[in-house]
Amino acid sequence: MTMTEKRSIANSPAQAVVFLETLAAIVEKSPVAYSTDSAADLAAHIRGMAKPSTPRPV
Repeated sequence: MTMTEKRSIANSPAQAVVFLETLAAIVEKSPVAYSTDSAADLAAHIRGMAKPSTPRPV
């Protein structure tokens, strides 16, 4: 791959939600870098970002 080639990964709202939920779970289980309360707050914020990505039923 050269510097001028573009690599694209298809993104979907479902992929974004899975990524954000996984990230939130990692943060919750890693209070080494954060206090337990801060980890919970950050995880809640990350999950809040996933809500707009969640497709709504028609």
